[in-house]
Amino acid sequence: MAGPIGAARYSDYASYDLRLAQMMASKLARACTLKGDMEGFMYAVELLGSQGVGVYGTDGEVNPAARLLSDVKAPIAEAQAIAHMGMPVVGMVLDQQGLMIMTVAPEGDTAPNAAGSEVFAPEVLHEWSQHFPLKYSDANLTVEDFCEATSALGLPDLPEKAIVVAGGLSMMPINVMTVNGALVGLSRSIATVPSLAWLKASIAAGRQGDGSAAAWIPIAAGGSYMDTLSLMAEELRGLLEASGIAIHTQSDTPGALANADLAIVGAHGGLVDPNGYFQGLSDDRHEPAELRHLVDAMQKSRVALLFVCSGGRIDRHPESGGIVSIAHRLLDRGLDAVIAPSWPIPFTMVRPWLSEFLAAWNAGSCVIDAYRAGNVKVATSTSFDLGRSLAMSLYGNPFVTK
Repeated sequence: MAGPIGAARYSDYASYDLRLAQMMASKLARACTLKGDMEGFMYAVELLGSQGVGVYGTDGEVNPAARLLSDVKAPIAEAQAIAHMGMPVVGMVLDQQGLMIMTVAPEGDTAPNAAGSEVFAPEVLHEWSQHFPLKYSDANLTVEDFCEATSALGLPDLPEKAIVVAGGLSMMPINVMTVNGALVGLSRSIATVPSLAWLKASIAAGRQGDGSAAAWIPIAAGGSYMDTLSLMAEELRGLLEASGIAIHTQSDTPGALANADLAIVGAHGGLVDPNGYFQGLSDDRHEPAELRHLVDAMQKSRVALLFVCSGGRIDRHPESGGIVSIAHRLLDRGLDAVIAPSWPIPFTMVRPWLSEFLAAWNAGSCVIDAYRAGNVKVATSTSFDLGRSLAMSLYGNPFVTK
């Protein structure tokens, strides 16, 4: 299992290269859990992660992150190095029997633990995925319904702030899982990453920001001032201008995004099927934006804030097992972090979230703390509306600062 695996040029190809190894990884994780083998378990976690994801290097080029799979000891060593930067690393593996989890923390590592069926029932996950996360946007969903949806999809424990490598569980927002019956996102700050190899490369690149930012909200030609995106643009205009951030409203991707360290995008998001993969974004007249152009334009950005319905979804390709997600595509093109909602959100939550995020970000907070500040602000300003306050997810390097 720990023998050398040649690198692929693109992350999609890497997923195909590793599909057979990934099938074996869950078996390895189960065996390591039974034996208490921490090195082997973290190797399985990394093997289930996304390999070959791009990182914007010091040479200005985006290259695949070097893998950690040639040495069985490398993944846990890297997890320990990251944890000593002040944030625990949590590895999760899912198989037919259930969920396995291990935490690497500055104060010491915990042996891999198999969650009991009373904590995590794997058969419930399939049922959940038929309706969620899309259904979290239903205004008629009660608090009880929201909590009940994942009451059987829990974790035995989770640090208050953590980096999660979730492998086959990536389609489920960690915010809506539970610990002792309480939703994770109510009290914890979580960042998910494609793999430890990618996070290592992102940290090593050490990209420094220049403080620049730009926002794009495409307003449909001939539209009404009462259209959703028109209302969003007007609601954000004062906040953005006060922060020195230009707002662009043309239909095409603005060139300003190419030079923005912080890129902010507001648009409609579409799914392939009801509750299916993320397909693309559009304006109020459902005129689609060229997703490839947007991703390419944002290559030099470090952080993207996507106020795009379902823009934070992370789904698995049914054949390769690779990730299908706009957030993942942006990381693969060189960004360090993407924050986006895992389900549709009302435009009215954007201003309070963004206002608090920018205040923390401009004050020097790392992106995970600025992200948390935005979530808390939405919670307190909406009487703890779970569909709004838990919607935003952080995918990428949590240590990034302005």
